Amino acid sequence: MKSLSFTLLLCLFSIISYAQAPAPITGPSSVCVGSTITLSDITPGGVWSSSAGAVATTAASGSITGGAPGVTVISYTTAGGTAEYYVTVNATPLPIAGPDHVCQGSITSPLLAEPIPSGTWSSSPAGVVAVFPTVSPVLGAAVLGVTAGTATITYTTSGCPPAYLLFTVNPKPAPITGPSVICSGIPITLHDATAGGTWVSTGISDSITVDSISGIVNGTVAGKSAAIFYRLPTGCLQNFTVNVDLSPGPITGRDSICVGTSTLLADTSAGGIWTSSALAVAQVIDLSGVVHGISSGAVTISYTLPTGCAATKAFTVSPLVPASVSVAQSPVTMLCANDSITLTATGVNAGLSPVFVWDSFGVTKASGTSVYGFRPTHSDVIFVTMIVQGVCAVHDTVIDTVPVNIYPVVVAPSITVSLDPGLSLTAYLGQTYTFFSSVVFGGTVQTYQWYLNGTAIPGATASSMSVPIYNEADIYCKVGGNAPCDSSMLGGVSNHITIHAPFVQVNSLSGLSNGFLLFPNPNSGNFTLSSSALTDKEVYYEVADMVGRVVYTGTAIPQGGKIDQQISLGGTAAGSYLLRVVTEKGTEVLHFVVEK
Repeated sequence: MKSLSFTLLLCLFSIISYAQAPAPITGPSSVCVGSTITLSDITPGGVWSSSAGAVATTAASGSITGGAPGVTVISYTTAGGTAEYYVTVNATPLPIAGPDHVCQGSITSPLLAEPIPSGTWSSSPAGVVAVFPTVSPVLGAAVLGVTAGTATITYTTSGCPPAYLLFTVNPKPAPITGPSVICSGIPITLHDATAGGTWVSTGISDSITVDSISGIVNGTVAGKSAAIFYRLPTGCLQNFTVNVDLSPGPITGRDSICVGTSTLLADTSAGGIWTSSALAVAQVIDLSGVVHGISSGAVTISYTLPTGCAATKAFTVSPLVPASVSVAQSPVTMLCANDSITLTATGVNAGLSPVFVWDSFGVTKASGTSVYGFRPTHSDVIFVTMIVQGVCAVHDTVIDTVPVNIYPVVVAPSITVSLDPGLSLTAYLGQTYTFFSSVVFGGTVQTYQWYLNGTAIPGATASSMSVPIYNEADIYCKVGGNAPCDSSMLGGVSNHITIHAPFVQVNSLSGLSNGFLLFPNPNSGNFTLSSSALTDKEVYYEVADMVGRVVYTGTAIPQGGKIDQQISLGGTAAGSYLLRVVTEKGTEVLHFVVEK
């Protein structure tokens, strides 16, 4: 009875144990199409099944094989119940389609395409690109280039091998530098430090253009603007916006003035300011455009509108130079009655086209030409006035004068003699006098003969003559010459010059001479007094000027009746002097001359 009860209890326990519910299923929740995963459940004796056999199939071991993309419910069923487990079957990613590069700071266009959904995008190394998933307009991703370099972009679906794309971020050119404003009609130049690119202008009309190589931008229509691009061969670019402002019209007026003068410049555009690049050379009144020349040199005058656009003009301030005119006569020989001459004026610093005016005593004879020919009369005076053209002259007009003398047909030469201005008409003994002559109407050849007291002086046949004076002298000269306008030889006699000779002689109180000699005479104030006819008694001497003032005294002791006394008067002035010598025999007076 006990054995039967135990058996019944054991059977009942077995029945209760077999009906226990399965434990939760464990394992991967996704599998790739064509791949297999294994699920497990710790409850034994169950059966595996798939709610969608086309999506995934099961095996008794718990192996799940992906058949098609989708989601299926995997069931593990025991007598005690069923455990369910969702498994997603993913498709293997296709190769990523789309661009493999982008410029730094730009986003790929078109987008990367990956038609397999439910994947995850990533990139390495970090910081080169940023990847953003997209569902429209295509299933894929947008890639932003962050920094220049190379990165690997990965698309992964759970349980499947990923798809890879090697991606390059190309660097942008350096920022464009240069003016952002174009003055109409005045080109500017843009620059980029990155070599190898080309310049492009887009979205504008022909009113703004850029040279593809040089970066020179031209704008012709004020108020327009455009974007200028600098593009590298990779397609990466920088952009720069330029605007066109109105330029003033060209500056009109003179381009040079003289130092100390002024001129007015003008521009058709209103509202501008005038400036000078060198105020030490030229100053300009900012509103009026009046330019003042300060010093010689080159300068740039600018007219600037409020927009900053300016017109410029190269300007020169020229220095003042002295102008002069001179006249050459042809022929240069003496003129006779009825002869004609030609006068030619030559200007210095006269400019390119000076004007010459010829007149005589207020009557205009010729104008315009630098050459004037005429038949003069005696005592004509011709004036030429040169009017300077196109040069900065100290004086705008300069004058030269030409006196004209006409010789008579037959006329004798006239001669005047004169004395050296430093000589008087009273001479001392042996003093040398020089005479000069001046001849009028002497013709081309003159002959001279000088006379002393009516007697021809041998060899004195030049235009001047020097002679020593020992006695009263009457000097004159005869001249001969051919008549300038005739072949006849004629002569003339000069005026007479008389030289007086009141020479001082020895004055002996006793009537005896001591044989005194004074030499040299004339002298410079240093001379010798000598005699050989004296006793041994002391000799006293003194020097006096012509008004009796004593300027020197001294004594000497003869030796053997002789004396050779050296006398020096020091700083005595030039002139005539008397030497008085006192001996035991008496007094003698000698005349001498001091020359400096």
